[in-house]
Amino acid sequence: MQKLPKVVAVTGAAGYIGTRLLLQLESNMNVGRLVAFDKDPLPFPIHNISFHQEDITSGITQYLMRHQVETMVHLASAYSHTSTYQDWARESAEDIAILDSIQDACVAAGVKHAIFLSSHTVYGAFADNPIPLTESSPIRTRPGDFLGQASFNADLSMLEFRERHLAAGEDQRIKVAILRTCPVLGYSDDHQRVERIFPYRFWGAGENPPYQFLHEVDMARLLEAVIQQEADGVYNVAGEGVVFLRELSDVTRRKLTQLPPPLAYPVDWISSRRGLPNTGNWNLHTTRYPIIMGTGKIKQTLDFRFGYTSLEALNAFVNYNGL
Repeated sequence: MQKLPKVVAVTGAAGYIGTRLLLQLESNMNVGRLVAFDKDPLPFPIHNISFHQEDITSGITQYLMRHQVETMVHLASAYSHTSTYQDWARESAEDIAILDSIQDACVAAGVKHAIFLSSHTVYGAFADNPIPLTESSPIRTRPGDFLGQASFNADLSMLEFRERHLAAGEDQRIKVAILRTCPVLGYSDDHQRVERIFPYRFWGAGENPPYQFLHEVDMARLLEAVIQQEADGVYNVAGEGVVFLRELSDVTRRKLTQLPPPLAYPVDWISSRRGLPNTGNWNLHTTRYPIIMGTGKIKQTLDFRFGYTSLEALNAFVNYNGL
């Protein structure tokens, strides 16, 4: 029996990835209706959508029930993945409260499939990290890595939510897909985001490490595939290939200062205390212990192929923003 078109809800719908996903799903014949949530208005009109401009912490169960939502794509976050100037303790706690609210709403409304966008930072920059990291690699954080800790807390919450529903009956079970994604780049002209991702100078701790990037088109295509195939489980997500630090500096036309670790960390700390833009100790750690993920699982499970390399995603971002 042929399935009816899905009703898909998206939180954080007015954000960078949310808007790109709505455009992708707008023309998908297997999506019967879109239900979107965000505190900010949508930047452009979307066909066949019910948009609710409000704070999702106030509860969205009634909307999910009213529209008979089957799939929830949770993209909203209380913190920014690109800013170092945040009240991390407060915003991480707020993010968990949002997750709790979304999880409760999915259970109460009978949602069958929940998709959560996590981060590669949950693996942490450690000397014993294998290359590549697989989905079975442990998730962990190190002191001072505030983004990694916030991402870790949210990822762990979704892992526990998935575990609670694995043993549920077919009528009550919620499939949960957790996508651990490297930085997403593309045709964004958010200049504040540009400065946060690519400050005027990169600090390196004496190495030339690799980095991964994902093109926004591939991110939207992948989310669409996860929705259509009702994927369940944890998946690493990254574009093909890598971009090395020196190459990253050349492409973005940013200065690169490479120092031995005993000098790099104090210099970076002094720069931050003076209010100068810098990439923070988190990025210094990754110049010594890179976080490189293998994507074989998602390619094999979903038969998905990434259309852009890490370098192509970076070039799209750089060219669009005139760096």
